[in-house]
Amino acid sequence: MPDPGMSGSEMSPPTSPPSLHSIAHVALTVTDLARSQEWYQRVLGLEYVITVPHEGGEGIVMADPDRRVWWAIHRHDGQDLAPFSVTRTGLDHVGLQVNSVDDLHAWSGWLDSIGVAHNGIAGLPDFGMAALVFYDPDGIPLELLAYT
Repeated sequence: MPDPGMSGSEMSPPTSPPSLHSIAHVALTVTDLARSQEWYQRVLGLEYVITVPHEGGEGIVMADPDRRVWWAIHRHDGQDLAPFSVTRTGLDHVGLQVNSVDDLHAWSGWLDSIGVAHNGIAGLPDFGMAALVFYDPDGIPLELLAYT
């Protein structure tokens, strides 16, 4: 085990990347912070944590009640307000795993009850999964996935 006091230049270079543990958070640029904050709180049950001003804008950090899934939504001064598009370089969608197909059905019922349109539950047999896709106020696709 390397001496914690050794600098990176004194250690031999790695032959592969270090391991990753998990995604720390999802950060999205949105057109309307207040609208998106209300939507993510109402639809995903996220709780407000903190507002973070940054150069040229601000962000709002939210998390699920267990603090396992963290989200940041950002507004940037002078940002392009064009509608979201999966065909533009950058984010395509956000995929979140749920515990079971029964949970996907529960999510489908929840989204129906609060008037959030979705694409229904679709099988993804090549992946051994099923998915439920819906969209945030800026049209960013959110995909819930469960192993079948």
